[in-house]
Amino acid sequence: MSTGLAKWAGELAKGVHGFWEKGRWTPLAISARHRAKIRKETLLAGGEWPYDAPRKPERTKMKGHKVDREAALKRARTVELMEKMPQMLADMKVSHSTCHLPQNLSGLVLLLLMILQTCLVELFPLSNNGSC
Repeated sequence: MSTGLAKWAGELAKGVHGFWEKGRWTPLAISARHRAKIRKETLLAGGEWPYDAPRKPERTKMKGHKVDREAALKRARTVELMEKMPQMLADMKVSHSTCHLPQNLSGLVLLLLMILQTCLVELFPLSNNGSC
């Protein structure tokens, strides 16, 4: 064990950069430069340095734009939908044809229009000369 490590072991054991004491953050009494020098000497001498902060887990989230990452998924979905397109169009035609009047009711609609026209003529008769 190097002399620097023996001298500062108690201070280094308190924390990597400092510690909380009575609800207040207290920095170490040893500077970062001096701490690095002691660490380097200890590791070169073959000693172990247990005072480093634990490593954070590696970042798994990909960088870049979301649009670029999801472009391939969108293209695959488009191909899948294009394969289903003929069936979707047939279903749409069937649903739209049920919304319109069937052929046999078109005569009935014409009859109702004629009745409505005659009622309007009776309610609002034209003057003798035929103008409004």
